[in-house]
Amino acid sequence: TTIFTSCTKKPIENSCTTNKKQVVPIAQKRYQKDEIAKVDIIDLSHHNSIGDWDKIKVKAIYHKATEGATFVDNQYTKRQIQAHKHNIYYGAYHLLSATSTAQKQFVNFKSVVNKDSIDLRPMLDIETTLYSQSVDNIRKLTREWVDLCKQHYGVIPIIYTADDFYRKYLAGYFNDCPYWSGDIKATKSPQYEWVLWQYKMDLVEGINGKIDCNTFNPNNTITDILFVR
Repeated sequence: TTIFTSCTKKPIENSCTTNKKQVVPIAQKRYQKDEIAKVDIIDLSHHNSIGDWDKIKVKAIYHKATEGATFVDNQYTKRQIQAHKHNIYYGAYHLLSATSTAQKQFVNFKSVVNKDSIDLRPMLDIETTLYSQSVDNIRKLTREWVDLCKQHYGVIPIIYTADDFYRKYLAGYFNDCPYWSGDIKATKSPQYEWVLWQYKMDLVEGINGKIDCNTFNPNNTITDILFVR
């Protein structure tokens, strides 16, 4: 499945850098959670503990690589090696901060995430802790990071955030970016066009404690988020 954007009508690899609002892409169908939910991808950080790599049976892992302008997750590279040994796709995400520029944050990310080491397109994690920021500031910061990612890696990153945050800050301004919805309390799939949905926290074999579990939109597969060099 190729993902198209309403601003360019071209595959997502072609970035739309305008910050003028476009038509918000609404999901063609909203599924009940039980209809589609399965653990396709897990996302991890140094806060999570891995017990047995041989027992992890997921398609892919997204791991926190960096946060802000200086923080580097000390488990990112170690777990990348293990994931590849176990034939698990591995992707990196950056946790956006409002306390430093997009440029400084992206320099931090690219210093850790080598083009030759990732299997999945980068992901930008925008948490609801940024609700205190102005809409204009969030859009500007996000757009700058997205464009820097496109320039360096040659692909548009995925944007992860909660549905309500997406509605208030991003909807209609980032149609070029695949949307990963974080909404574990929802009983239905996201209202906006989406690729991944973080639908629950649960136990996953091989991991100690509950972690974030994510499912693909039934119209998408792992091939839609692969990082093609």
